[in-house]
Formats: sequence, structure tokens, C-alpha cells
Amino acid sequence: MTLLLARFLEVMFVFVPLERLFPFHAGQTVLRPGWKTDALYYLANGVLFLVLLKIWQRLIPDGLAWLHPFSLDLSLARQPLIVQIVAVLAVGSFVYYWAHRALHAWRPLWRFHAVHHSIEQLDWLATYRGHVFETIYFTSLTSIAMAFLSVPTPVALGFTIYRFFEGQIEHSNVRVPLGPLKWVVPSPWFHHWHHSLDHEVQNRNFSPYPVWDVVFGTAYMPAGRIPDTFGVDEPMPRDYLGQFAFPFGLSEAAERIQDRYGAAWGRLLGRASVLIGRRKQGDS
Repeated sequence: MTLLLARFLEVMFVFVPLERLFPFHAGQTVLRPGWKTDALYYLANGVLFLVLLKIWQRLIPDGLAWLHPFSLDLSLARQPLIVQIVAVLAVGSFVYYWAHRALHAWRPLWRFHAVHHSIEQLDWLATYRGHVFETIYFTSLTSIAMAFLSVPTPVALGFTIYRFFEGQIEHSNVRVPLGPLKWVVPSPWFHHWHHSLDHEVQNRNFSPYPVWDVVFGTAYMPAGRIPDTFGVDEPMPRDYLGQFAFPFGLSEAAERIQDRYGAAWGRLLGRASVLIGRRKQGDS
């Protein structure tokens, strides 16, 4: 509950005001198209995050015991906290870079990742539009990397929590001058290009920290320009259930289910409201 409250306060008092005061794309409203679907992702992924956090705390140490003979004893726990933080950010962002690049390179993985890229207006809430498989995918790979390098559990958990905040920074509709720091820290200046529909720049900027893209030749952030169109080049359902079914080729089936049971649910609510109205009339 503490984490959920912290996330809510962070959004209400940090990202929403900043997006209104310093918009990256002027004219974009808070209640933009698709916000209801993304709000559902926000709630669902928030619950999923807490579940994964509990799994990490209770099962991961034993579940990854098979890695112990191969793990590297870097004695990070005995290093100053700043050294631990820098090491975890370096390892975590490196793993994220290649895991993210794989999502774009292999079609079966791309179908899951396309759900996230289907967002057409970027803001803090866009961070959370992502298939449940993708959340498990990234969490699993980073967990294995942290265990392999014998990263202290509290530091590794801190990185997992930080990744959500970092993602909100990257996707936010906030335009704050950073100067050369744009090439050092996560920012909308860098990550928004990753979401661009411009074919010239697709499959770029995979890491939250530009350094890995610079090293591996995938960095793109031209001076004096910002991207203006986002999304995917293929049809994507607009609703949560349809997007969940999309990677499996079941979007049409999901739509039929919604049409059938959504209508039934609407009729049920309608009848309930009529009965309530009659009862109130009877009481009066």
C-alpha cells in the first residue's frame, strides 16, 4: 500500500503539474485519447508489480540457487552504496538494452512489445501500457543478471522500483532543458525518438541511458528536432482485452467476447437500475 500511495502522490504532485507547465508536445491534454485503457494498465501493472515484488522476496533466492555455482563474487555488498548503485544501473541498463533490442528484432517478441508502441500520445501514463508478458520478461532477465553478479537483494529491489519512476521520466510529456545531460540520463528527448513512426529512426534508442546506444551504434537524437508522430504501422485493438489477446492472434475473439458479454453486462445494469427506481417509487 505504501508503494501504491507513493506512486499516486508522485504522479499528482510531480508529473501532472510538470506536463502542464512544461509540455514536450503543446496542446496535449491530460485526458488524451486512450487514457482509460492506460489507466487500467496503470492499476493492473501496479498490482502485478507488487506480486512480482513478493515473488522476488520469497522465491527468487531459492529459485535462482542453480546460478550460485556460476555467479561472480564481486563483493558488492562490501562496497560503498554509491558503487553498488552505479554497478546496478550499469548492469541493469545493459541487460535492458539487449532484452529490449530482442523485442524489436524477433517478430514473436515484437507482437508483445507492439502493444506498448501502439500509444499515439506519450506522457507519464503511457509508461504502463505494456503486455503482462513484457513485464515478466524484463523482470526475469534482470533478476537472473542480478543473481549472477551477486548483487545484494536490497539494491536489486531498489533498482526494480526505480525502473518504474525512470520509465515515467522517459515517456513523460515534459520538456525541460538538459543540455549535454540528454546524452547521460534518461529523458523524453532521447526516448520519444524510440517511439517515432518515422521509419528512418525506428529501432533506435533502446536503453534508458544513451551510453549503451552510443556504444552499439543505435543512438539517435538530432539537435533542434523532436518526433511528432507515434504508434505502430499495424492495426491494434484500442481496449485492454483486445491488446492482451493481440500477440496470440486472438484479437477478433476478444472483440466477440466483449460484444457478447459487454452487452449482457449493460442489460444487467439497466435492469438493476430499473428495479432500484421502482423500489424507490414504492417506498415513497
